Amino acid sequence: MGLASTAFDYAFRLQRVRQIMAEREIDLLFLPPSAGLQYLTGLKRSHPTFGNTNYNGGWVHGALIGLDKGPILSLPRMATLFSTFPASLEVAVLQDTADPDLHIRRLLSKFGHVRRIAVEDRTWGQAILRMQELLPDADFISAGPLLTELRRVKSPQEIELMRQAASIVDQTHEYIVSILRPGLSYLEITTELDRKMAELGSEGPSFPTTLIPMAPGIGPGEDPWSGGQKVGGATGLVQGMSLSFDYGSTFDGYCNDYGRTVYIGEPPAEFLKVYDLVIGAQTAAREAMKAGTITGEQANMVARRSIEDSGYGEHFFHRLGHGIGLDVHEPCYLSEGDTTVLESGMTFTIEPSIFIPGKFGARIEDVFVVTEQGAQPLNLYPRGLQVIS
Repeated sequence: MGLASTAFDYAFRLQRVRQIMAEREIDLLFLPPSAGLQYLTGLKRSHPTFGNTNYNGGWVHGALIGLDKGPILSLPRMATLFSTFPASLEVAVLQDTADPDLHIRRLLSKFGHVRRIAVEDRTWGQAILRMQELLPDADFISAGPLLTELRRVKSPQEIELMRQAASIVDQTHEYIVSILRPGLSYLEITTELDRKMAELGSEGPSFPTTLIPMAPGIGPGEDPWSGGQKVGGATGLVQGMSLSFDYGSTFDGYCNDYGRTVYIGEPPAEFLKVYDLVIGAQTAAREAMKAGTITGEQANMVARRSIEDSGYGEHFFHRLGHGIGLDVHEPCYLSEGDTTVLESGMTFTIEPSIFIPGKFGARIEDVFVVTEQGAQPLNLYPRGLQVIS
């Protein structure tokens, strides 16, 4: 664990979260290592890995924030190794042979009578179960709505970090297109994408790097999300294939999420039509997304209109986009049912697609920031079709 490089006003953020806690009669907030904890303290998350790393009382790992006490960071001893912590955090270490229940009971006693505790949505189940036993009279609620209210509108500092994350991806895609050729394997492509992002300053992929190859008899297959797997009988690029990308970088904790489609060989007329529809749908949405005038649901409808009118509606089978920031998927959503009015400083992906099984697929995805003039792109890589001969 380490510290974010950018110096945000964490004291002000803690003041804001406590104000909201008081308004909602929340006595205590529990945040495991997460985007929410980084937002409030500057303490960054570790790189994700497969499987669990189990320590004695690993469930105690998290910060306790009261209305006038804390934050207190509780963690097992092994999690302190090679780590740096913000000076504003009181650190309480659980030793290897200590009793985690007693450890947490002592910390909870510092916050007086806790009637309502808000826990981050991805808190370990074991942590919640144990704290419910220790606080039998407390009401446990989700901290998600509280954190969304704090984080959904980005500051200029945050937007600049997201712009740098976008620049890493733009440069990576320019490189990867330059090496594409028939016969190149999916594994080689995904490996190079991740390597190049790291070379350019990414802390790691914001989610698993994804390729979606499609052609008659090829893909999307049983596992289109794994670049190392055999997809539809092929393990690499062939003539007559569309190849869609979905990947992203992270910079000082902030995420990018990006997509393009290239065609290997001479694209058929219908693919060119479909590709233009996808580009047009993104353009229509970004132009309509003027702060204070449109909801997430309405933006989704704007983008779908031309695709549905052209008879391809069933092949645009997902939401138009999602909020993005310290998490790669955040509320609010450009989706049916989300009636949130878009505000200046909100950041979203806009990612329409058309995937026709047995033929081809086309998608585009960029990160945008909402303004009064419409959504302005943070990703600047060209949106025109690139053909790989």
